[in-house]
Amino acid sequence: MLTTALLRARILCLAYVSESRASRSTESSASHPAAAALAFSSSSQPPYEYRYFAPGEDWFPRPMVPISVRGPKAIVSDHALADTGADSTSFPLGHMDDFGIGRGECNEQEVTSADGAGTQFVYPKPLLAQVEDVQFPIIAAFMDTPVVLLGQEDFFKHFEVTFDYRGQRVVLKPYPKQPIGP
Repeated sequence: MLTTALLRARILCLAYVSESRASRSTESSASHPAAAALAFSSSSQPPYEYRYFAPGEDWFPRPMVPISVRGPKAIVSDHALADTGADSTSFPLGHMDDFGIGRGECNEQEVTSADGAGTQFVYPKPLLAQVEDVQFPIIAAFMDTPVVLLGQEDFFKHFEVTFDYRGQRVVLKPYPKQPIGP
């Protein structure tokens, strides 16, 4: 069950993300917090640095990371919260449509999160996520969340993550690739 405050935050965040997507081609990076966060990336070589920014009205700045995820019918690019309290990566319910995923294709599960008990819909096939030049598989869960949450089982497994609250930045250093097979 979404609380009124969480629902309001989700609506604000979705409006912000929609505005951000619509304005990317027309605004300079200095005029938009999301674009400014992208512009702060130190280079195309690791480590990657991003400024914290507030993903919605009445939010404090958060460690947000740009991510692209390939779904069955579309690639979705968004900013995601690096969330040490999340076990796995979760997307707002509206992203199911963005990816071309139907609820009937997902496994429905009852979960307990920081916001209390709720329901998530887990797509059983791995999706391919990409942050900068690092690609990794994720099992996507869709739930009532105002922003994409990057979790421990998939995102944090691939990066050494440093949170610099005073400096208002998050730094990602990819772990070396692990060999596949024996």
